[in-house]
Amino acid sequence: MKQIIGHRGAAGLGLENSVSAIKQALALGTSIIEIDVRLTRDNKLVVCHDVDLVTMAGNTSKIGDHDWSALKGLTLRDGSNLLLLEDVLKLVGKSGLIIEAKDNDCEAAIVSVLDAFPNTKVWVASFRQSLLENLRRLRPKLPLYYLEHTKWLEAIQVAKRYKLQGIGLNFWLLNPFGYFQARRAGLDVYLYTVNSRFLAWFLHILYPRASICTDYPDRLVKRRSI
Repeated sequence: MKQIIGHRGAAGLGLENSVSAIKQALALGTSIIEIDVRLTRDNKLVVCHDVDLVTMAGNTSKIGDHDWSALKGLTLRDGSNLLLLEDVLKLVGKSGLIIEAKDNDCEAAIVSVLDAFPNTKVWVASFRQSLLENLRRLRPKLPLYYLEHTKWLEAIQVAKRYKLQGIGLNFWLLNPFGYFQARRAGLDVYLYTVNSRFLAWFLHILYPRASICTDYPDRLVKRRSI
């Protein structure tokens, strides 16, 4: 996977994780969309980064405290409504989708939804090692990525331990030696969040096989084949 990835759809061009941001990223030709999912009280996967709805709706309600029936009619800041994971899978079509799993105990819900979309290109990413370990057991062939904010070596070690396909890192965390070690281990790498064309170009020079995750795919999408 060496692509330009639309972070939370296109978080710089519309409300993050919203239908507008996702559609804008797709319209630009972004090859892969990245979203976040949270688990409701009745085990539905809502597309949202935060534990609450302050960013998306100015609402302090926590997703995990409510059933989907209480959330689906909520109006977001851009006038749209919350999406479920299956809504996004229908939207992306032939484009790829990275699902960042934010909550523990959402593995069964993810597997259940993905089973209904067998032909969609999907990767699951998470900071939670136990979640990835459980998904690896449930779906041995599902591409999985371990995310890490501060320790590139730990990311590589975890990915190797659980036989994951790749890692996702803050772009400033990676170094040439770490990149070499990741590639030597057969791991894909994607770097977040890169919003400058110059920085994307520089990272490509250093790490030619790494994918770039951005809030502004309109700035980088012409370089999506890098």
